[in-house]
Amino acid sequence: MAATEDRFVAPEHSAELAEHITGARLVQVPGGHAAIVEDPQQTLEALAGFFKELTC
Repeated sequence: MAATEDRFVAPEHSAELAEHITGARLVQVPGGHAAIVEDPQQTLEALAGFFKELTC
C-alpha cells in the first residue's frame, strides 16, 4: 500500500518493489505519509479486500 502524496517514501519506490515481488499487488491510496491515520477507512477497505481474497 502506498500513499500517492507520500514525501518520505516515494510511490515510485513502492511500485518498484511490487514489480519485483512475485504475486505482489500495489494499492495506492490518496494522502501523505500518514494516510492510514488521515483516512483510516480507505486503508481498512484495502486490507479487508486483501484478506477476503486470501480466504476465498
